[in-house]
Order: sequence, then structure tokens, then C-alpha cells
Amino acid sequence: MNRHKVAADEALRFDVKTRINTHHFNRLRQLLSSSHYRTMSELLRDIICEGRVVVITQDESLDVVMEQLVILRKELNAIGNNLNQIAKALNTPAEKKRQPVPTTAIIEQIQALGADMQPIYSLIARLSKVWLQG
Repeated sequence: MNRHKVAADEALRFDVKTRINTHHFNRLRQLLSSSHYRTMSELLRDIICEGRVVVITQDESLDVVMEQLVILRKELNAIGNNLNQIAKALNTPAEKKRQPVPTTAIIEQIQALGADMQPIYSLIARLSKVWLQG
């Protein structure tokens, strides 16, 4: 299998060599391991030609935060659906209702929603402490 031809102006024709001390070599190895580059040559080529290197880091402790945010979103959606059902029951004309909606039942549902929101508020407070640390 043959390699594909590269345009003459894009071909890597020149070999550049340099020497560095152990400290700088270790810094480059660390940068290589935390970047998307596969080889030291790719990394150095980008540093020399582009003058910048993008390092993408991921804080694994925030994975837990993201999972909790997904749970929080589902819970808020469920609460929103309950509120929509209450609003629909209140706004439906009396002649279209199968049976009258007792006001006490609606008040109980709203109070239950308020109780459901309390754990969500505490979760948001904990997440904000983790998310906004520093």
C-alpha cells in the first residue's frame, strides 16, 4: 500500500535538530501526555510553527457533578409536568371537566411539589460549592 502524495509546499522536507536539558525534556513529555498529539514531533512542530499548544484537561470529580445534574434535570422535568397538569386542571372550563377538581387536592399537590423541591435545592447548593470552587 502506497502513501498518498503530499503537495510540495506541505511536504516536511527539512530536518531541524536541537538539544535541551532534562528539565525541559520532562516538561515536553508532560505536555505531550496531556495533549492530543501522538508523537513528540507533532507536538514540537505545532509549538514551532503555530506558537501555541492546546491542552485539554478533564477533572474526573466533575463527572459526578454532571451525573447529578442529569438527575436534577429529570426531576425538574417531572415537577414541571406536574405543574402543567395542575394548571390545565384549573384552566379547563367546568363544562369540559369530567369531574370537578377539589381545591384542597390542588393545594396538597402544590405543597407536595414544594417538598419535592427541597432536596433539589440542597443538591444545587452542594453542586455549586464543587463547581465554583476557587
